[in-house]
Amino acid sequence: MAELYSSGISYYHITRLFSLGLLGEKRRRRLVPTRWSITAVDSILGDRLLEKVKDFPEVSEILLFRAEYIGNKYSLIFLPRAWSFEMVEIWLPRSVWVRATKPYITVNYELKDGRWRRPGVDGGYHAIRFPVLEYLYRVKRQATVIAIREVSPEYYAPVGSWQIRESVRNALKSPPTKPESLSSALKEVSRSLQTDIKVVISESFLLKALLHTASILKYLDRERLFKGESSVQK
Repeated sequence: MAELYSSGISYYHITRLFSLGLLGEKRRRRLVPTRWSITAVDSILGDRLLEKVKDFPEVSEILLFRAEYIGNKYSLIFLPRAWSFEMVEIWLPRSVWVRATKPYITVNYELKDGRWRRPGVDGGYHAIRFPVLEYLYRVKRQATVIAIREVSPEYYAPVGSWQIRESVRNALKSPPTKPESLSSALKEVSRSLQTDIKVVISESFLLKALLHTASILKYLDRERLFKGESSVQK
């Protein structure tokens, strides 16, 4: 499969071959539902790319990519750190799967080892992760990536994971903005979301960890500055 992909064979052609049981060892080949084959291909090719991406240097600055398609808003924050990835998916009230008055939020993430941490990872996670890894492989960099997807009632008829994958690919083809800090990036993201960014942060594992680390470093910097000024005055 990886050989076909690296040779320029269409991703969608590979998923059809996989679904028809035409890939792998003959005695282990099986017909599988198209949805399963798509998720499997995203996962397998993503893992192959990750093996190479983890050897690349980190991105040199914070990058923010965004896209919107039929009621789906995507925000992708790339941070200059070792590879880790988190998807925060928000289904707003009255969207196709949510009848409650509060948004439904699902989160999954992985650290440098590339293993997702929470059970129940779905095709949407891999449909975002794979094009993110494609981009990092293309630019020969690694990063910590926070992907936020907000789904509104406008998305009344889900069309499958292809729109997730292609929306993210389109976002990554556009020039990013370059916020000065993670906090600035989140402020920028918050302007396009209906969900309060504080709710997003409270549900996220990586954002809480990163913001907590940033606050500690800021405190230590202030302490060093204060002590330095005190020693000069003496």
